[in-house]
Amino acid sequence: MRPATRGVDGDHHTHTKRCGHAVGETREYIEAALAAGLRSVAVTDHVPMFWLPEPERDPRLAMRLEELPGYVEEVLALKGEYRGRIEVRLGIEADFVPGHEDELRRLLALFPFELVLGSVHWLGDWLVDGPASLARFERGQAEVDAIWYAYAGAVIAAAGCGLFDVLTHLDLPKKFGHRPSVPYAGRQAEVVQAVAGSGCAVELSSGGMRTPCCAICTPPACRSCFPPTPMRLTRWGTGFPSCGRNWPGWGTGNREVAREGSRVAPPSRPWRRLAGSPPGRAG
Repeated sequence: MRPATRGVDGDHHTHTKRCGHAVGETREYIEAALAAGLRSVAVTDHVPMFWLPEPERDPRLAMRLEELPGYVEEVLALKGEYRGRIEVRLGIEADFVPGHEDELRRLLALFPFELVLGSVHWLGDWLVDGPASLARFERGQAEVDAIWYAYAGAVIAAAGCGLFDVLTHLDLPKKFGHRPSVPYAGRQAEVVQAVAGSGCAVELSSGGMRTPCCAICTPPACRSCFPPTPMRLTRWGTGFPSCGRNWPGWGTGNREVAREGSRVAPPSRPWRRLAGSPPGRAG
């Protein structure tokens, strides 16, 4: 892995083989972070698909429910093992699914998560970023705009649910290169207002450089609308290659992430069970 770009001191959106769509062991990611000169790394595998009946939970998208206790145990053990060398944080990426907020709240309360990433991947029973979803995007611009309009509504609801520390990839529908006619199909002001009022941080990630859209998440046009307070941008999700493998765009993406350093600050609400400086903050 290449050395960390100046200004990027942590990666706080990572997935291991446990998710079913990534590769590598947790320890390998920590070692890759050390080799890159990072000061912190959060392990944030996908939460089990709690909102679906057991037979419908796809192991290619998230860990199984019975794997969750072992996941927590492993990360906490590695946190202790690497103490003094790199800060390892126990995190989770949790799906926002309307109508299932209480189930998620109960699940999160069972474990000492230090960081909960909130993501919108689903609109009803439709997976926004799955390969099979491309056909819907290709129906035409009107359908693309309808997807973005619905996605904006889901992001607004996620921001208001109070379950998350960070809101991730707020522009996920662009993954395959499909943009709305106007930002968020005319709902960008609503999105900005909801996120700013939530106290959550917003992910700034070079991970999008690995997808067909080849672009940073969250987009510059949207970032420029966010006020400096109380909503903050974070240098999280720097797009680690799986277990240190290089991929095109890594340097370019992380340089853009690093350029946002002057805007980095903690969100307005306290970090979940986390002492000291918030991840991504300089100094």
